[in-house]
Amino acid sequence: MRYSALICSLLYGSLTFAADAPQARDERLLVELFAEHPQIMTPTGLAVADDGRVFVAESHTHFRPDDYDGPTFDRILIFEDTDGDGRADKRKIFHEGFIHVMDIEFCHDGSLYVATRRDIHRMRDTDGDDQADEVTRIVWLETEGNYPHNGLSGLAFDFDGGLNFGLGENLGAPYTLHGSDGTSFSGGGEGGSTYHVQPDGTKLRRISTGWWNPYGMCVDAFGRVFGTDNDPGSSPPCRLIQVIEGGNYGYEYRYGRTGLHPLVGWNGEIPGTLPMVAGTGEAPCAIVAYESNAFPKEYLGNLFVSCWADHRVERFTISQRNDKGLVHAQRDILIDGPDDFRPVGIDVAPDGSVFISDWVSSSYSLHKQGRLWRIRPQVTPAQANDSGSVVSTQASHSIPVPDLNELTDLLETHGDPLAIHAGIANLSEQLTRSSVSMADTKHSLAILLAARRNKLLNQYLADEKLEHFLAAKNPDTRFVAVKWIADDLLVDYRPILERMLNSSDLDFRLFRAVAAAIDRLDGNEPSDQPSEQLLLSKITDPDAPIAIRSLCLRMIAPDAKGLKLDDLIKLTRHADVELRLEAVRTLANHPDTSRNNTLSELAADEQQSKEVRAAAIAALAPSAESHIDLLLGIARADNPGLRYEALRALVGLELSDAQRLQVFASSPVDPAINEAVNRILNGTTGERPNAHQTAAWKQLLTSHGDVDAGQRIFFGAKVGTCSRCHTMDGRGSAVGPDLSKIRQRIASEGVEWLLETILQPSKQMAPQYTPWQIVTTDGKTLVGLPRRKGGNQEAYLGMDGKEFSVKKPDIEFHREMSTSIMPEGLLQNLTKQELNDLFAFILGRQ
Repeated sequence: MRYSALICSLLYGSLTFAADAPQARDERLLVELFAEHPQIMTPTGLAVADDGRVFVAESHTHFRPDDYDGPTFDRILIFEDTDGDGRADKRKIFHEGFIHVMDIEFCHDGSLYVATRRDIHRMRDTDGDDQADEVTRIVWLETEGNYPHNGLSGLAFDFDGGLNFGLGENLGAPYTLHGSDGTSFSGGGEGGSTYHVQPDGTKLRRISTGWWNPYGMCVDAFGRVFGTDNDPGSSPPCRLIQVIEGGNYGYEYRYGRTGLHPLVGWNGEIPGTLPMVAGTGEAPCAIVAYESNAFPKEYLGNLFVSCWADHRVERFTISQRNDKGLVHAQRDILIDGPDDFRPVGIDVAPDGSVFISDWVSSSYSLHKQGRLWRIRPQVTPAQANDSGSVVSTQASHSIPVPDLNELTDLLETHGDPLAIHAGIANLSEQLTRSSVSMADTKHSLAILLAARRNKLLNQYLADEKLEHFLAAKNPDTRFVAVKWIADDLLVDYRPILERMLNSSDLDFRLFRAVAAAIDRLDGNEPSDQPSEQLLLSKITDPDAPIAIRSLCLRMIAPDAKGLKLDDLIKLTRHADVELRLEAVRTLANHPDTSRNNTLSELAADEQQSKEVRAAAIAALAPSAESHIDLLLGIARADNPGLRYEALRALVGLELSDAQRLQVFASSPVDPAINEAVNRILNGTTGERPNAHQTAAWKQLLTSHGDVDAGQRIFFGAKVGTCSRCHTMDGRGSAVGPDLSKIRQRIASEGVEWLLETILQPSKQMAPQYTPWQIVTTDGKTLVGLPRRKGGNQEAYLGMDGKEFSVKKPDIEFHREMSTSIMPEGLLQNLTKQELNDLFAFILGRQ
């Protein structure tokens, strides 16, 4: 070799802590520097041997600059602290010669396994000289894909001696994965997958799919397998996944890199797929189960995850759900550091301390920097040992298997995902050709999902029976059938899909799915939304069903270039009230301000329906100052609904004394109207319970809510304003969660959950909706939801729903915030009637 295989007694006396070393959140733990460049450079995988020595993969091939003068190949180094002072003072080269080493892991027999982008090797030192003299390839990948870190990785041995590992999305390139006994799996475009193989490379089998990039995996003391999954470009968070055999986690590379395509899911949204157990920080790499008693007792059984882009190591407290399904994971931060803390590999030493490899720089290219850190308790316990119990890897997977009726009920109620998974797997083994004739029954979804997994029935359904499922009453059944057609490129079904676009019973989700499936059958690039051309063609087609034209009006951007003001104005005069309403709602946000002429005419037109007039009044709210006389006149009208809408539009205006008198004069005996008047005159709707009194707020909810008024409040510009951050059936802004299916969540968790979420928005924030504060070097303070943090800049979603980016050198610091982007006090500004109207709308969604 070019470099000596043995470098003895390296003195690390010159090592000093980085100015801002990573710190433990728990004062009972201490983070210490174990080794630093030049002794370690650009480290990736890390594993601690039974004797406490630290093995580290040192990369010299991951985006190698043209002028790089380091070693030609990657190296596996051994670090040792021989004098017990906590610093590595001895380093050896165990092996040199691999390209793109990602992960290393010790087998129970002492062999070291190494995952490169393309293969997995078993390495042994048979003569005790601390060099690998037996290197055996057990798994290899045949592909044109060559991106360094979306190939093989995530090594984890189970207690049965088998090896789990992951394969990333491979940029969608075709591949064949080979085991040592000739077993192979081929694919391309389906996303990342996890596999299992015997230590000698035999009995290769695919365990799960639907990942982006399962970079890290581990097995806990109960035999449960967990993995970290990096995220697509626009669909955070990254995921902590409990690996279940046969599991599909929803992502498919063939549908693009954003993760927002209608035919992919990220958290169990697609029927038959499994959700994550928790979100993680950005760019999670390695994961390890902490099964030692060295740390305080509450750490036992925790999962530690290194998050490269967020420069921290997270800890997840795992608890088993009462229904024996997927675990629950509570996320906290174990340690965090400055921008030059970039943790990658992580492992637990025999004494219970934790070692971490640190890439140091945000640059993917080689830079000759690197560090190793050690986390240990401030007070060393009398005896630290592995307290995990060895159990069968299948033990925790045993759950009651539902029969067909129970499975159908679980699918309808969105019940336990693991029970659904088990039921589908069981049913797939029992299906016959006669079973698939049940497409028109209540069991259609269960039958279709099970048939999709039955290799013998796959072709039969694809050739002869899918058309029946496309006509099923259950929209989820039709969705799964549409996705099947798109996945397998069943072009013979294209005419049927084309006709489906004119089906009046299509909802927002199914319309998007059908449009996306047609795009794929036609060979078009994947798109997250139906094309503007398609939407306009339906909107302007007088023969298209009213429901489809209305749906397309909700989906099209009001500022779409092809959406003419005159066309919208014509639709406001259409004979169908629902189409007129959608036209008015779209007109409200059209960039041509002359829209207000039409809106004011509609608002004043007593020949129009009450719903259209009310929608027009609501649309005038942002420009209410120019329409005060009109609104004051309507505020004194006989119709309570119109009066209420006019009073909402007047909120926030500075009124003259005469105008305030007119507002006061609009107040009848009705206490609901009185609250709205009081809000204009005095800025308050009256006393309300505080934000922590959920039960008291629930008592304000009655059964007397107006769904139409609630919709106007949801999309209101001044009162309600929910649509500034949320979408409902295609309309609104996608800053916060889409609420189109929120009724299903409320059915399982109760209206108290919704009230608490609105009243205390910061109490529980999902990682993808946890805002970050970014302070730039020129003094600017920005707030946004994280989107991407790789490369040379970080991308965030701003509060206006638009993405912005900041170059990493321009960031002074950034931090995760504890305050939600959802403002507090939203309900306090509503009258009691508006509160009931809003909840009537939300709870009434199908």
